[in-house]
Amino acid sequence: MGTLLRSSHTCFRSYCYSTLTAASIASAKRNPNHNHNHNQDQFLKSVRDQCRSRSFRNVDHAFHLFDTMLHMHPLPSINNFNHALGGIARMKHYSVVISLIKRIESFGISPDVYTLNILINCFCHLNRLDFGFSVLATILKLGYHPDSVTLNTLVNGLCLQGNIAGAVRLVEEMEKNGYKPDAFTCGIILNALCKIGQTSMAIRLLRQMEEGNFELYLSAYNTIIDSLCKDRLITKALNLLFEMMSKGIQPDLITYNSLIQGLCNFGWRKEATTLLNEMAQRKIMPSVRTFNILVDTFCKEGMLKEAKIIFDKMIQRGIEPDVVSYSTLIDGYCLQNKLKDAIEALNMMVERGCSPNVVSYNTLINGFCKKKRIDEAMNLFHEMSNKGLTPDVACGQPPNPQTYAVLLDGLCKSGQVVEAIKVFNEMEDKTLGNDIVIYNILIDGLCNVGNLTVARELFYGLPAKGLQPNVRTYNIMIKGFCKEGLIDEASELLDKMDGNHFPPDDRSYNTIIQGLLQQNETAKAMELLKIMDDKGFAANATTASMLVDLLSASPANKALQELFIKTLPVNFIASAKKNLNHNLNQDQFLKSVRDQCKSRSFRNVNHALDLFDTMLHMRPLPSIMNFTLLLNAIARMKHYLVVITLIKQIESFGISPDLYTLTILIHYFCHLNCLDFGFSVSVTILKLGYHPDSVTLNTLVKGLCLQGNIAGAVKLVEEMEKNGYKPDAFTCGIILNGLCKIGQTSMAIRLLRKMEEGNFELHLSVYNTIIDSLYKDRLVTDALNFLIEMMSKGIQLDLITYNSLIRGLCNCGRWREATTLLNEMAQRKIVLGVWTFNILMDAFCKEGMLIEAKKVFDKMIQRGIEPDVVSYNSLIDGYCLQNNLNSAIKALNVMVERGCSPDVVSYNTLINGFCKNKKIYEAMNLFNEMSNEGVTPNVVTYNTLKGGFCQVERHKVALELFHKMQACGQLPDPQTYAILLDGLCKNGLVEAIKVFPKMEDKTLGKNIVIYNILIDGLYYVGNLIVARELFYSLPAKVLQPNVRTYTIMLKGLCKEELLEEARYLRKWMGAVVHLTIAHITQ
Repeated sequence: MGTLLRSSHTCFRSYCYSTLTAASIASAKRNPNHNHNHNQDQFLKSVRDQCRSRSFRNVDHAFHLFDTMLHMHPLPSINNFNHALGGIARMKHYSVVISLIKRIESFGISPDVYTLNILINCFCHLNRLDFGFSVLATILKLGYHPDSVTLNTLVNGLCLQGNIAGAVRLVEEMEKNGYKPDAFTCGIILNALCKIGQTSMAIRLLRQMEEGNFELYLSAYNTIIDSLCKDRLITKALNLLFEMMSKGIQPDLITYNSLIQGLCNFGWRKEATTLLNEMAQRKIMPSVRTFNILVDTFCKEGMLKEAKIIFDKMIQRGIEPDVVSYSTLIDGYCLQNKLKDAIEALNMMVERGCSPNVVSYNTLINGFCKKKRIDEAMNLFHEMSNKGLTPDVACGQPPNPQTYAVLLDGLCKSGQVVEAIKVFNEMEDKTLGNDIVIYNILIDGLCNVGNLTVARELFYGLPAKGLQPNVRTYNIMIKGFCKEGLIDEASELLDKMDGNHFPPDDRSYNTIIQGLLQQNETAKAMELLKIMDDKGFAANATTASMLVDLLSASPANKALQELFIKTLPVNFIASAKKNLNHNLNQDQFLKSVRDQCKSRSFRNVNHALDLFDTMLHMRPLPSIMNFTLLLNAIARMKHYLVVITLIKQIESFGISPDLYTLTILIHYFCHLNCLDFGFSVSVTILKLGYHPDSVTLNTLVKGLCLQGNIAGAVKLVEEMEKNGYKPDAFTCGIILNGLCKIGQTSMAIRLLRKMEEGNFELHLSVYNTIIDSLYKDRLVTDALNFLIEMMSKGIQLDLITYNSLIRGLCNCGRWREATTLLNEMAQRKIVLGVWTFNILMDAFCKEGMLIEAKKVFDKMIQRGIEPDVVSYNSLIDGYCLQNNLNSAIKALNVMVERGCSPDVVSYNTLINGFCKNKKIYEAMNLFNEMSNEGVTPNVVTYNTLKGGFCQVERHKVALELFHKMQACGQLPDPQTYAILLDGLCKNGLVEAIKVFPKMEDKTLGKNIVIYNILIDGLYYVGNLIVARELFYSLPAKVLQPNVRTYTIMLKGLCKEELLEEARYLRKWMGAVVHLTIAHITQ
């Protein structure tokens, strides 16, 4: 890999300088150094422009430029390097920037104050503020004067660590030393105050900023409005909105989303809906999140009709619902026990091409379990693994530990413990059973049905599985022992809890006290009551009731009365009653949190953070298990950095993370592309005396595969084996999937053979992954042979297998075989999805076989599968490709008649068909119809129409459409400019030259097609000098001229009779093509 990168860097430099030198051979003879310096200056200017406009394609692109600069002679100034370093830092590659600064120092280039500011910023983001302040000391030692950027960076670093007081003190020190804080300084502190819930202080700071005549930006108001909404101070938030607008600052999508969320949280649904309509009037396009907030609110309130209206409105406006939209609707139906409607919502989700996730299924499974409809819950559970939904998911949605937890809980509560044990065994086979929550559910279920023997075996077998019982586990067993009258065993377990670093909580004491009272062991009960009271725990409702009954039954027993007086405070019973609701509410609250974590029913991350904050303020503090469940739920929302911060917070409260917490911490670091930190956590696990399990090591293997480092993953597995950790099917499956993703299908097959030799249990998903990869490589025969082999082993095909097969055969033009497979699916009783038919229809339409496509379409309807918008769009596209526009319009009308709403793709396809046939009037009628039907035109719509008008030489109308699309909030893309430039160039160049700089400013000009159009236009009007400059500047913009570019240049040079330069360019063109082919072959 390193050799390849070095080779690509060398080729890039060689190409860049060779092209530039060859370009100006004549002027080089007159002044040898002038051309080289001029090209170097152009290159550096291009680098600076890209840094300012943040137009790097990726970090490798930035490395190319940085490496080229280091090999220039003379070396560029530190200012040029600073621009590149700043650009890489903005891509959040902070460690890389620190290494690069060391590298430029090794070349003898001294950093300036701007370089050191960048270095401070990187250290702050890496949570090494101490190093940041060390750099500040270096700045002063070097005789530089720190500027506002230096100090703002340090202020931001302190705020990132949550040290607001320190940030304020630093600002005060700044002022004493003559550094006046600016709007950015105040904005940093304002944002930090809002994050820690100090909104009132943030508002006071805002007022001070107004008095100090700071220029206030929309972001400052958005931050405070969002914070006020979270604090449920919605009236203040709306007042701030009006104040902001009175100052000429207009709200944006972020403002409206915060307000709509705030209004919904406050129950002001009507006002929230009004804001949605106001957004349309202001031409602010709502996002899917905007609609999701409203749908969620109506569902939580049980207003399902209103939720469905919002959902439908979202689709009408051309915004495709996402998995959150559907999952929210499903949850709403489940909350109202409308399980039939919930299943219909799931089916609609699949038909519209949106893949259900684990949350979707967990919500439904939980709904069925609550209604004790366990059979339907089990069917859904099996469907998760067996039913393929999308082409890029190997095996549907595999159940996760939360799915199993929901199902096991439902089975245990309905008394079906035998079935629960079967499901549990299945979990252990899939390495999903290493979760104490799962064991707690099963042990509780066994105790409740009186099967204490098996429950006891499971409990005492936990350490052997590398699992630590938590307070909940102990409480379940204590309750089980008490229920069976085994008070001595329960007492022993209570004593062990402290020794195992899990001190008993109020539930532990209440359970065993109740058991003692039931066994008439009053004296022991009184002793424990005293201990419980000393520890600050109160009796719950059941204990208090039993104590009152005991006193009532023996009012004359003086010894008992004395014992009560001696062991309990006078106000104990009153205290117990007073605290009863609090403790009951705390238990209910934690159970609610656990349920929401399992069913993933959080409204958003702020909802989860509110729950986390409440838990931190509970006394006694909840167990690590409760926190870990919540952390995992927040991570599933992809807020990995937040989770890492929260883990540090719970540690500061004295709660030690367990193996499970540390394993999920590794998982988060892997997703943040910080695998080095993940390995550091694995070292911490060993230091703490934990034994990493297969889940820990598989997480690291997956992290390496996510980075594309398959070789590293294989090395880690080998190291695992040396240390006695045997890789399982899941380990190999991760590497196999990684190999297929990078196109190494042959290596994936070799790994599969090793898995077979190692007697691993191979699942259908492994075969599906390889079959899909073979088809993508167009190795159809190999894929079919693989299929036959798989079936010979008794592994049955599912919908995903067939979809991959049908798509692969269609891509290779083997439609007859694909159609045969469709019939075979019906014989095997595999439920066909609309997506399967859509693959075949699309293939036939692309090949112009419209009769066959229509037959597939009709067969779909005959089988009771309603065509979706994709089905109709394929048919419309097929007719348009054949210029059969009447049939295309009829297909659109049929679509509407059958209750399927056309989307923006439907209209775009038809508009394109009419434009290609120069029927621009009909195309404009369709464009107007879109708006009337509530479908918002997108950039493709405008591009197609502009192309149509340019084709009929109505360039002014095309230019008007260009301005109109921007006014409607549609941002132009490279294709927009390509169409417009092409039309304008053919009609005279003045407007084209005006448009092109705007493109470069918006970083849309990094496309060789755009340059080809403009260079060709410049030659067309005889402007050879500007055309040549554009051509020779391409390498500095990291653009590779293609055959079309060279052809344009050769034609232009010949036209101007510059035959010598044309011959040289043609010779160079041949060399570049040769190098390119050689590189591709390698």
